[in-house]
Amino acid sequence: MKNYDRLLIYILISFLGFLSCEEQEINLTDTAPYFTMQFINARKLQTLNDSIDNIDDKIITINDSITVLDSLYELNQTDYSVEKESLNNTKSDLNTLKGLFNDTISTVESGDVLISKIVAASLEGTEVTYADSAKSYKLGLNPNADSSKFYVHLNNDVYTIRTKYSRLTAEENRKIKVLAYDFDLLFDSNLDGYDSLSKIQDDSTNLSSNDFKAIIYF
Repeated sequence: MKNYDRLLIYILISFLGFLSCEEQEINLTDTAPYFTMQFINARKLQTLNDSIDNIDDKIITINDSITVLDSLYELNQTDYSVEKESLNNTKSDLNTLKGLFNDTISTVESGDVLISKIVAASLEGTEVTYADSAKSYKLGLNPNADSSKFYVHLNNDVYTIRTKYSRLTAEENRKIKVLAYDFDLLFDSNLDGYDSLSKIQDDSTNLSSNDFKAIIYF
């Protein structure tokens, strides 16, 4: 019986030790650094804004015409109500169209863009997975190199995304993570294909990639 009791105590101590090790285990998943991208169709925005400017010019012309009709009425008391009604109806239609264009601009500016696929150059053309919210894309960096390059397939075009950074391995919340700092996204319109780039970096001290957002205008 004593041997049996000792065996139970040994098993209990071993089990508690196992739990202790489990609590101290380092999680090696989700270790890669990342950055966030957003895509905005600058060419479409320009077309929409040009269309709104054209509508505004037409509305100004209509308002001037209505003012002229009012002046003519003061001079000769001629009834121009039919003409004015027609002009006001046209102006109403133009304002409705302008509202639709403004709604479309809001959608474009939100970055609501559907990417076909993203390919990592370092993985010999392998398509990579990424987290997206339909309006922004979170893309993991290569934790084994000081740079990453991606090819983004969008609207039958391919855009190149080139990044550079320094790396540091650290433990955060029981996870071993590779951190990317001094992060930057390189841009050359001749090499990369898109029109322009805006950078938002919330970490002004370490320039962490995880706090970086790139807005790509294509």
